Amino acid sequence: MPKIVNIGTSSAPTIYTKKYEKFRGVDFSRDASMVDDAHSPEAKNLISDTDGFPEKRLGWRTVQNFGARVNGIFSFGTEEEQCMIIHAGTSIYKLEDGEVTELLDGIADSRSQGKYFKGKLCILTGAEYLVFDGEKCVRAGEFEDMYAPITLISRGTPTIKNTNTSSDDAFQNWEDYGKFENADGTVLNAGTVPEETSANLISGKRKNCFETDGMSGKKLFVLDSTIDYGTRVTMRCIATGEEIFSVIHSPAPSDPFVRYGSSVDNSKLNSMSSQGGITIFYLEIGNVKKRNASYLYCDIKTSELTGYSHIDGVDDFSIEFTHTVDGYADRIGKCTVMDVFENRLFFSGNPDYPNADWYSGVNDPLYVPDINYTEIGMDSSRIMGYLRTGSEQAILKSDGDDATIYMRSYTTLSDGKVIFPIKHGTSGLGAIAERAICTFLDDPLYLTRNGVYAIGMQDISNERALNIRSTRVNKRLLEEDDLKNALMCEWNGYLILCINGNAYVADAAQKQYPRNATNTFEYEWYYWTNIPATALHEDYGEMYFGTEDGRLCKFNTDLDTESGEAYSDDGTAIVSEWATNLSSDGNFMQEKTLVKTGSGVMMKSNPSLAVTILVRTDRGEERRITVKPYTQREGKSMRYCVVPFNLRIKKYGAIQIICRNDRVNNSFGVGGITRRFFYGKIKK
Repeated sequence: MPKIVNIGTSSAPTIYTKKYEKFRGVDFSRDASMVDDAHSPEAKNLISDTDGFPEKRLGWRTVQNFGARVNGIFSFGTEEEQCMIIHAGTSIYKLEDGEVTELLDGIADSRSQGKYFKGKLCILTGAEYLVFDGEKCVRAGEFEDMYAPITLISRGTPTIKNTNTSSDDAFQNWEDYGKFENADGTVLNAGTVPEETSANLISGKRKNCFETDGMSGKKLFVLDSTIDYGTRVTMRCIATGEEIFSVIHSPAPSDPFVRYGSSVDNSKLNSMSSQGGITIFYLEIGNVKKRNASYLYCDIKTSELTGYSHIDGVDDFSIEFTHTVDGYADRIGKCTVMDVFENRLFFSGNPDYPNADWYSGVNDPLYVPDINYTEIGMDSSRIMGYLRTGSEQAILKSDGDDATIYMRSYTTLSDGKVIFPIKHGTSGLGAIAERAICTFLDDPLYLTRNGVYAIGMQDISNERALNIRSTRVNKRLLEEDDLKNALMCEWNGYLILCINGNAYVADAAQKQYPRNATNTFEYEWYYWTNIPATALHEDYGEMYFGTEDGRLCKFNTDLDTESGEAYSDDGTAIVSEWATNLSSDGNFMQEKTLVKTGSGVMMKSNPSLAVTILVRTDRGEERRITVKPYTQREGKSMRYCVVPFNLRIKKYGAIQIICRNDRVNNSFGVGGITRRFFYGKIKK
């Protein structure tokens, strides 16, 4: 602790020296008179240097203007070859080598989240799920070459009793439809739904597999669902992969039959009179039962299929088609948060399913099986986001009548099937901001109604402990409006928490461990102003943020700090200051006098240092000294310089020293403060 040093003599008033040194961060948790000497009750726009001393933070500059609120900033690719993707207003843009390209418009103007996963950037806006593959950005369901899950296998292909294919009676008169029997009464396999795959929530593409008798002839392929109009239908030989036909299903609205003739490769299909090579139809005419399925009738020339060989009990042909289930796409499209866990992408935040999440197939963000969902706790509290804690995934929920954290693990069963067991994590403080959830180095943090908390180790009851990390800034942080809009991001060993143009910054290199505590600690914090962030993103050591008016801004890590070029916010001065506590020098009942000489500030030197020193007292008095710019002597390279302030202030009870720098392109740092004083009369 700093000490008061007596250097007086017996022939004059005893003069004492008060030293402030070994500075740390801010302390907003108590009155200025109660803050210790190492912390500041009012510092702003400072950050720790390599030795932990406070110096002016870097400034920032606008690098691009998109003309509408920046909702999300994302990186795509590697450090050597990459671009940035910006969600601004209702559009998605690519920023590469200073060039801006609009990739997609007409999307939701809402805050977005993104994850780079398996060569694709996946973005959630709360209204749509978007995917960028390096060239194009589309709604996920419109992505080409998507996986078509097999939703039906081993279904037989019945023949039709009435072989009059020149009229529609061939379909209307099939009385035994639904029994999967041939015309001779042979019972066929109705097919099964495979356990490994199921319908995709993102896309209606699917595949049905059929078992035939291996003979040429007219066969009916009964699909498990209807075919969407205007979509492609493709039949292949499973054994060889050979395409038999591929057509667009686009019937006239009044005609339930679709007849394809010249558009089909008739070398593999026999023509069926007026029906041509294929007929696709719905059982919605005549007196035949209506069913929610499509039926494809064709005559395959098996002799024309290269390498085809029928094996009893093995599927011969597959039909790939599209069937959209109402509401499926919105289950993922309305999500707002996502996370990668065990090579799968997890989605949640859908307001229609507040306690549910879904997960993708292995390494495939474009395949989300409709059976891959979990309900987490009660629907009275919603899922806010995810954190990784060791080998488990923490699922964070909002405050409510429920546990606020659940833990998901990963297990492979003996048959190779993967399951994700869920267990109760802890009941306590829920998350309040979806974008204020961040793993800070190895510390899983999230913002609560009581400040920033970390998910700690399991306690004796096997619950996860919650550890406060933001005591020193909570008083000011929790007074901020709309904390649900807060942002958090890790940047070069600092945690940046932005809200309402202010930033609360934690330093991972400076941890304070409470006395007798072994498993908990708190960070040193700093406070910044003029950071008007609506989106925040770290990109390979560089920090970007977006603004309400559409600017993309970058902190000046690439500009010169020696000349001071890095220290301005878009050309305006950064007002930074360090304030000591309001000190009574050990006796608030005794008057003191500040000696005119011998007081000063040790500051970081720069070629044109300019600083204002303010001295405040408990009587409301404020004295100000503006120090002339300090010019570093040629050939001298000193890290610190001494700036004296010569003031005489009488009869104060408590005193505070403030060092302020408000000059554009000017660095600033405080290494220590010394003041000299003597005691006077006791107050009456």
